[in-house]
Order: sequence, then structure tokens, then C-alpha cells
Amino acid sequence: EHIFRKYVEPVFKLRKDLRYDVLVTTHQGHAKEVAASLDPNKYYGVVTVSGDGLLNEVINGLMERPDSAEVTSRISVGIIAGGSGNGLATSLHILDPTTAAYTLAKGWRRPMDLFKVNFPRTQMTYYGFLLVEWAIISDIDFDSEKFRWMGGPRFTVAAIGLVMEKRLYRGRLSMLPAPDNTASVADASVAAPEGELSALPALDPNHPASAFPLRLREAYQRGEFTVIEADFTAFAACNVKAASYDAVLAPRANLNDGLIDLVFTHDVDRTDLAAFLLDMEKGNHLKHRFIQYHKVQAFTLEPSDLMRGAIGVDGEHAPLDAFACWMLPQQIYLLGGDLDLRHEPAEQA
Repeated sequence: EHIFRKYVEPVFKLRKDLRYDVLVTTHQGHAKEVAASLDPNKYYGVVTVSGDGLLNEVINGLMERPDSAEVTSRISVGIIAGGSGNGLATSLHILDPTTAAYTLAKGWRRPMDLFKVNFPRTQMTYYGFLLVEWAIISDIDFDSEKFRWMGGPRFTVAAIGLVMEKRLYRGRLSMLPAPDNTASVADASVAAPEGELSALPALDPNHPASAFPLRLREAYQRGEFTVIEADFTAFAACNVKAASYDAVLAPRANLNDGLIDLVFTHDVDRTDLAAFLLDMEKGNHLKHRFIQYHKVQAFTLEPSDLMRGAIGVDGEHAPLDAFACWMLPQQIYLLGGDLDLRHEPAEQA
């Protein structure tokens, strides 16, 4: 609330026709509850002054509504950095709250991809805009929670111990590469109409690929996915460039290209692992030959050890289990952002 009152509200008040309501969340899931009941005839945007987790709540609240297609075409989302990670704000180059407020007050917006993550065995579904993390990436994220009082440096403190331990994470990754013409991804990624039947045999309902929409499920069954079974040390699937202010994991990512950027390493020694984490701060890690970087339309991940490690979606805990992830191209509109990019005007201002 302090950030809003000191840095954001003075900018908003400069625009006399800008009307807004302020809500201070009181419990976990509060923002999701608000988004789930928001009236699209009254509001055209939801802006959080927070880290990425609160915006994730808003997006899941909007996406789980029965009228989600209509609502996400009318209600845009935005963020003003107020957390310890601030991955989306870093990717948008708007860490300064006054600058972010200016771009929001201008009413700028652009389409943004989301991704959907489904865990068939538990029937749990998550929507995200930032990343899916596993192996040392998620362990650093979640192990650092005990150091939250330190702010941003908590990630560095957690990373030191995990590099020395150098855990290995056995798993099976299946990924559908980006098509040669990536401009067609948005059209190709649209799910088949509900109830459309496949001519191919049905997959085991517990198999992660069974969660895919028809087009992707058939591509998996036809063997179009590249499969890697190995010991991993790091894994992240990113929709935007930065996972936090000091972790530019996917420097080639574009938030509305219809693709997710996979960044991972296999079994590497401690020196290489440390080099990866250090160079990742500015996005310089792709120079290392041991880094795997792939733009994909969808993927499944099947961890072998379900007792060790963690999986996160936008920095929030998810089940440690096999899952499928696929893109929802240009699913929602994002308010504000880079000053040097062209945006389309919001419906209202």
C-alpha cells in the first residue's frame, strides 16, 4: 500500500478521467476471489502492486471463470513491482513504480500469452505467465523462503548451498519444437472444439500428454515430440525473459510469440553450475555449451523421484508429479510496459 500511495497514486491523479478503486488483500487467495467475481462492465483492468504471485492469483481467478474468454478480452492486467523477485516487471523494464504508473495511466496495452499446466493424476490445473520451474531453479526459489526477510539477496544465499550439494533430478522431458514459421503458432495452438474425437488410440488418462488439446495430443502420439530422458540439474520453462530481477533465464523469450522457452542443463559439475547461475543474472549464460535452450509449443515433464525436489508455477508450489504444459497464445491483455514499445490503446482510458 505504501508504494501505491507514495509513487503510483500521485501519477494516477494527474489524469483527471482515470477512475480506480483500491483494495488491500487480506489473505492468500484474496486476489483470485476478487478476479473471479469482477464485473467486466465496470472495470477494464486489474493492476497489482506486488510480486508476481499476486498477479498469478488474478490471472487464475479470471481464467477459471465460465466466461473467461469474454472476460480476458475485456479486462486487462498490469503490475507495479512490489515483491522480492519481480520477474514480469523486470522483463518489461518497469521496476521503477513511478515509470510503471505512467505507462498504466497512459492506458497502453498489448496481448500476452499465458500457459496452462495440467497434472492428470491429481486433476489440478494452473495458469501462468512467468515460468514453470523444477530442479535447482525451483529449489533455490522455495528454499530461499526462509530468508525472505533479506529481500532479493535471499536467492543468492539459497543458491550457494545448493551448488555445493549439486543435486541431480532424473526425469523424462518430451517437447514439441516450434514450427519453422513461428508466425503461425498463434493460429495453430488453438485447442480443438470440445468433444472433437481423435482417430488415434486414447492415451492412458494418467499420462501427462492425455491432458493436451486434440492437436497436441495427436502430435504426441505421432511421435512429433522430442524426448529426452536424463539427469537434470536445472530446468525452467519461461514465457518472459526474467524469472526475477537477477535471473534473466530466457533472454530470447517474447511474451506474445505463442511459444515457451525451455532452458535446462544435464549433469554438470559444480563449477559449470555456478557459472550458469552467475551469468544468468544478466542473461549471459547461453554462451555456455552445456546450456540447452529450445523454443517449443508444448511439453510434458515426468520427474522420476516424486519425493525429492519441487515444481513451481510462477513461483508458487505445484504438485511434484508428471504434468503437461502448453501455450494459450495472446490470451489476455497486459497494461503498461516498456516505454519504447508501441502499444494499442485500451478500450477505456
